[in-house]
Amino acid sequence: MKRFLTFLFLLPVIVLLSSCDSGGGGGGTSGPITVMAFGDSITSDFNYPGTPPWPDLLKSQRPEWTIINRAQGSERMAGVRRKAESSINEDVDVVVIMVGSVNVIFNDFGTYERDMRETINIARSRGARVLVCTIPPMTGGRIGFASSVDRANALIRSIVSSSEANLVNIFGEFGPDSERFPDGLHPDLDGQRIISVAIREKI
Repeated sequence: MKRFLTFLFLLPVIVLLSSCDSGGGGGGTSGPITVMAFGDSITSDFNYPGTPPWPDLLKSQRPEWTIINRAQGSERMAGVRRKAESSINEDVDVVVIMVGSVNVIFNDFGTYERDMRETINIARSRGARVLVCTIPPMTGGRIGFASSVDRANALIRSIVSSSEANLVNIFGEFGPDSERFPDGLHPDLDGQRIISVAIREKI
């Protein structure tokens, strides 16, 4: 009887500890799935020493998932739309899109909304769920782009609200004066971890 009462006392503590996210494997869909990522250098090939991009971290957190990284440095939304047509097939379960930082830097928004919507439609037509991420803040020497980042993220939210996609608010994971961006654009290891966990928990 005493052991049973002790278990009942400890049960809420056990539940609380099991629900905490340590940045490891907790959260997100369980079981094998295929995730395809589209993005720019934040997702792809820009790495500080010892800093893998968030898709690599996601793979380490969820080794049972197949992660296909189709990101490319300097990628804009128009490039993703063209790439999506030939990349996404019926084997892809989830498509993650985090694109817009390069569009911000070059003030290239003429076809951004159309390209994003077409990419979402391509993925959905092939049976994939779609996660669209707001873009991270720009800080330090790139703080002058802050208002354009806000504009891009407002557009992303508007697109997602009227489409068959889900939002991952990456921007909201960081403060406006975040120190997680040493060059003002690319996240450090902790920043990449923050992104990977936010995306993982939405999958």
